[in-house]
Amino acid sequence: MNKAKTTIILITLVILYGCATTPNIQLSNLKQNYALDSRSDKSVVFGKVIYNSDDFFFKRIPFLKFKIRNIADTEIKYNLKLGDAESMFALPWNLKFFKSEYFFIELEPGNYEIYSISMPYGRDLSNIISETTSIIFSIEPNSISYLGTLQLTILKNTTKVGGLPLLKAGFVYKANLLDEQEEAVKEFRIKYPLLSEEIKIKLMNIKQITNE
Repeated sequence: MNKAKTTIILITLVILYGCATTPNIQLSNLKQNYALDSRSDKSVVFGKVIYNSDDFFFKRIPFLKFKIRNIADTEIKYNLKLGDAESMFALPWNLKFFKSEYFFIELEPGNYEIYSISMPYGRDLSNIISETTSIIFSIEPNSISYLGTLQLTILKNTTKVGGLPLLKAGFVYKANLLDEQEEAVKEFRIKYPLLSEEIKIKLMNIKQITNE
C-alpha cells in the first residue's frame, strides 16, 4: 500500500472517530433575564432533585451528574450536573455536600431519557461511578414545563466483576417522583420574573425505579 492511500485511510478513520465521539452538550441553569423566543421552538423545563443515602460511602457527595439523550436521535446527548463539583478541591471543612437542587434548563422540543446517574465515590471522592437508569420526559415547542421532583436514594455500594477494570464500584439506587408543583412554580416565578407564560405540568416517567 502506497503512502497516499495510507494517508487517506488514516484521515478517514480520524474523521469517523471524531464523529463517533461527539462530546455531550453541557446543560446549565438559565440566566435570570432569560426570555422565550417566539421565533424558536426551544423550550424551558425545570424540576428538582433530592438526594439521600444511609450508606457510609454515599452519605456525603458534592455533586450528581445526569446524562440525557434525545430518544428520536440518541446521538444528541447532554450532561446535567447538580451540586458543587469545585468544592471537591477545597479544604475538607469547606466541602459542600449535595442534598437538593432545582434545575432550570433549555432544550429543543422532543422526547428525552435520563439514562445515566454518576457521582464521586471513595474516601477522597477521586473516582466517578455511574449506573444506568431510564427516566422519560417530553417537551412541547416554545413552552415552559415542570417535570417534578426526582427523589434519589442510594441504598448500598456494589462491586461488579468483569470488563475493564476487572473490579468496578457501583451503587444500588431507588428513584421516586414527587409532584411539588406549587412550591416549584413559586420558585420559578421568583427566579425568572420575565417568564410569565403558562407553566405546563409534564411530570417525568420513571421507567426504572431501582437497579437492585
